[in-house]
Amino acid sequence: MVFTDLIFNKDQWNEETQSHWGWQSQYETPNGYLCIVNSEFSEIALTECCSLEQTYTIVVLPPNRSEVEDIVSKDSGLSSSQIELKINEVISF
Repeated sequence: MVFTDLIFNKDQWNEETQSHWGWQSQYETPNGYLCIVNSEFSEIALTECCSLEQTYTIVVLPPNRSEVEDIVSKDSGLSSSQIELKINEVISF
């Protein structure tokens, strides 16, 4: 899996500025884990999700999400290459 395979959608609507301030992508691995990747906020609304210095937070949820609400892991401040590594790590669980 490579970072460019992720499809980001606008997220986090700000009523005050009437704009989206974030982006989110959800990727379910072949072994059932759900990886939720969020762009981290900056001082201004993001016009795109993948700028060069953009950092991300990734939350990994277990395959059986209907019964378990535990977070497997959560990491913040990651670059796109670190997100890619984390997802590939989850794929190998």
